[in-house]
This record gives sequence, structure tokens and C-alpha cells, in this order.
Amino acid sequence: MNSEKLLSGKGYELVLEAYSLNEDDTICKVAMQMGKSVPVTPFATTSGVRGFVFSYNKQDPNEISSGLIISMGADLTDEQIEDIIRMDDEPGKVYTYYIVPDEATYPLPLFYSTTDEKNNKIIMFDIIVDKHGDNYTAKLGNMEVYERVFE
Repeated sequence: MNSEKLLSGKGYELVLEAYSLNEDDTICKVAMQMGKSVPVTPFATTSGVRGFVFSYNKQDPNEISSGLIISMGADLTDEQIEDIIRMDDEPGKVYTYYIVPDEATYPLPLFYSTTDEKNNKIIMFDIIVDKHGDNYTAKLGNMEVYERVFE
């Protein structure tokens, strides 16, 4: 198993990515590894929403991208939601946007889950975002894998 792959199974390899900005303002994605910190940059939309974005690969790499918005306390307007969804761009990805209030305290725990339907698994993570001066890092703190049970 490659270091970027968090989980491999029949026909599916899970890769979780964190997003940041380079010095030239280009977007950089970094594959996360258990227990290792990677740089993240808060995104900001034109409508004033701020937060962090992570993604994982869909089982079909050609499928249209999709997004999940998790707001930590604030209600979002339709305009704000549309601003966030416009950021989905790479096919075969599921983007998760954590909307973080300005008064958030760090380290900030975020919870993440996905389903590996081909291998009948549910995967749950916790991601810890920390602030160091004006910079942020994200670290995968824990991963649990459960068998899906159908009754």
C-alpha cells in the first residue's frame, strides 16, 4: 500500500487530500497520512464564508465531483452555498467544506466519514486542524473502519 493510500480494497483505494495555497496563490493539494501534519489554508468565498476543504476520491474517477458542506454553527444563505459549490472542479472527487466560525479555537477537531461500497466498509476519521501564527496544519489523528451491516 502506498503511503498516500489510507485504505485499499477490491477496486478502490482511499486517498484523503488537504488543500492549501502556495506562495504564488495557486491551489495545492496534499495527500494526508496518518499522524503527519500537512499545510492547509482556509478558503474564503466572495460572500464571506471561511473554512477548510478536504477531498477524497470517488470509486469511479470519471464521475462528476460532489460536495458536502459542514457548518460549525452558522446558517448559510443560498448565495453562500452556491459560492462554496462552485469550488468543486476535479471529476472523481468528493469535497468536504468545513465552515469555521471566526471565533473558533485551535486545535480544532473535525470529523470525517465515507463509505467504501465495493468493499462494504464505513471509514471514519478525525482531522485535527491547528494554527501556528498565521499558518495552519491538518493531521489525521485516528481512522476507524467498520463493516457495513444490512439487516
